[in-house]
Amino acid sequence: MPRTKWGNKAKRQDTLAYPHLPCKDKFQSNQIRDSTMSVNEHRPQPAEKKFESLEYTDEHSRTFVFGDEDHTLGNSLRHVLMGRKETRFCGYSVPHPSEPKMNIRLQTSATKPALQVLKDGLHEMVEICDLFDFTLDRAISDYEEQQADSTDERGIH
Repeated sequence: MPRTKWGNKAKRQDTLAYPHLPCKDKFQSNQIRDSTMSVNEHRPQPAEKKFESLEYTDEHSRTFVFGDEDHTLGNSLRHVLMGRKETRFCGYSVPHPSEPKMNIRLQTSATKPALQVLKDGLHEMVEICDLFDFTLDRAISDYEEQQADSTDERGIH
């Protein structure tokens, strides 16, 4: 059996910690446990709603809730929205890692309502992702051509 860096023997992962006790929790059972999850991982339940706009009296100040999203979308969307001239304030938060949602708070000038600015920002993010995809594909093909040319010059087939 392998030893850990502290010298004691590591427990085999396919055995229960207390094999003499009856298994009361489904995650303690070897037959049911997901072998890809570590001890500290968790899988939150999916969000009830994928998108929600919390109502306010002013259409230029809104909080939007995105279900099953986290900092990846939150920070990039906040960055894009802050670059828009109609945006006065934009911030995001993930209330808790076990809650599958991300909140965006958006305040806009009187020229456009917050929902329209959000839609425009999301369209701009799609354009940025398309440009990134195109640039990456071109860089990969240029690299592959360069590798093929260098292989041909050395006479390797």
